Amino acid sequence: MRPNQVGPDRRTVLLAGVGAGAALLSGCTLNNPFSSDKTPAAKAVRDLSPDVAVAVRAVVEIRTQANVLTDTVIAVPSLAAPLTSLRALHQTHVDALIAAVPKRVDLSDPGAKVQPPPDRANALLNVQAGEAGLRDRLDALALTAESGQFARLLGTMAAAIAQQLIGLRALTHTHGPLPDPRLAAVPAGHDAAAALQPALAAEHAAVAVYAFLGAQSSESQQPALYDALSDAYSAHRRLRDQLTVMISDAGVTPTPAAVGYDLPQSTTTTRELTDAALLVEHRIAQTYGQLIESTADAERRWALVALDGAAVRQLEFRGTPEMFPGSAPRS
Repeated sequence: MRPNQVGPDRRTVLLAGVGAGAALLSGCTLNNPFSSDKTPAAKAVRDLSPDVAVAVRAVVEIRTQANVLTDTVIAVPSLAAPLTSLRALHQTHVDALIAAVPKRVDLSDPGAKVQPPPDRANALLNVQAGEAGLRDRLDALALTAESGQFARLLGTMAAAIAQQLIGLRALTHTHGPLPDPRLAAVPAGHDAAAALQPALAAEHAAVAVYAFLGAQSSESQQPALYDALSDAYSAHRRLRDQLTVMISDAGVTPTPAAVGYDLPQSTTTTRELTDAALLVEHRIAQTYGQLIESTADAERRWALVALDGAAVRQLEFRGTPEMFPGSAPRS
């Protein structure tokens, strides 16, 4: 299944007041073309303004993983169909980044190449590990971005890969929840409480809606849906409580829950319950996309992880993979 191609206005996310001082992430990761400051990729970003350098770096990272997919399909042709949506996703993400960068910037680096395993099982595990690493690196780059809109774009790309990882984990029979992104700890920002309040209000509403949906479902007749609703309810309670603590720690009174909420009108069938839950997750994903855009430091780090969670929960409720989950709705 191909991801839905809905996303941000790509030409407006970069180059609005970028300045000096953003640190670029480095480190040794799978197929990392930035493992040395003498690599072509590292040289390409050395003298660029910070966010443009981050964009170039993201392009090289994505192309490197795209090379893995291409070489995997050559080595194991039976994986061509299962990897089609991932390959299309990476090309769309590269196109979005190129559209956001000045035409004079060198984007010719093709990314690193590593020979994949020749057998199907290990080739799939290699792809899964590479995609997980790419998701983490895009989230880490989003954490360094100076432009909020650009950080949101990178975060939505990482969330799209998180959705694709669910399908890959099914193919490799990997069990358990998808691990959260591995992001470096960063200090809390200043004056972030105002940006967190709308997210807290959204989580109050999500908890109320899921409590209602859970009461409408049947544990005996709809066990899978009942479990999914219960898990989502617990996740949103946890997110609500975390936001409450973060806002309180900033010395601000957290937004209280409303007296009442507009609840779904039709919840008599499994499809109606599922559709209502999916709508909640789409709205929450947009909320966390906006939070990425309007915060920095520890609060942005938290929002990036929260967006990944919302994107993955969409699949629990029959959602389809997207190109940019959590992007701003188009007017």
